Amino acid sequence: MEAARPGPSGARANKGADKDEPPRVSPPVAFGIVEPRVYRSNVPTDASFEFLQGLGLKNALIMSPELPTRRLRSFFESNGVGVRHLGLEAWRPQDDDPDPLSAELLKEALEFVLDGGTHPLLILCSSGLHATGVLVGCLRRLQRWNLTSIFQEYTSFAAEKSRRSNTQFIETFDLDLVTLPPSLPQWFAEQQQMETEDEAQLRRLEEAGRVDESGVVRGEGTAAARYLFAASGGTLTTDAHFGQHKMV
Repeated sequence: MEAARPGPSGARANKGADKDEPPRVSPPVAFGIVEPRVYRSNVPTDASFEFLQGLGLKNALIMSPELPTRRLRSFFESNGVGVRHLGLEAWRPQDDDPDPLSAELLKEALEFVLDGGTHPLLILCSSGLHATGVLVGCLRRLQRWNLTSIFQEYTSFAAEKSRRSNTQFIETFDLDLVTLPPSLPQWFAEQQQMETEDEAQLRRLEEAGRVDESGVVRGEGTAAARYLFAASGGTLTTDAHFGQHKMV
């Protein structure tokens, strides 16, 4: 017996089913979550506007010098998103400077990111890989991540487009330039508190004679190595580069 062919009613039903499907929400290609209410991406296109709208953004921090498209400016304006275009204000100080960004730009960007009053915040640049990756990498150093983890996160986004100049900048950026804002986000304040408590505990162990010269904490039949962050390993850039670019 010949299979029944769908009639007009079946066609209408299929059309109605398609109509009832939820809209397709597409994040930007290089989208990622940095910390709660802090996001990163490349410059979004129209296809990602609905996704971004769901984030309830308060501010966007643009790290590249290119002007955002008219459509993106209109999206930010209609959704009440403030735009801080640092990339337009300061870029590479000299054409022959090997650093991807200026230290002044990174200082200002980090202080903006660490101001909890700017969140929810989207950090973006043209590709979402380089300027944004350097900023996030320097943020991780402020969070006391070890360099291996920082570079692993950077390359997880940049992959084969990773740049040695970017990792060098992350490693040698002078964190002392950054002034922490008074209204730190909760995730950063909690990390600082835990670090303070860990350091106090270590001092108590040292006073009790339970930490040897190599930094090993010894207890009742057990030994645990004190975990240090970037300071525990050798630098990955050359001494000459570090000496040239480290600000004092």
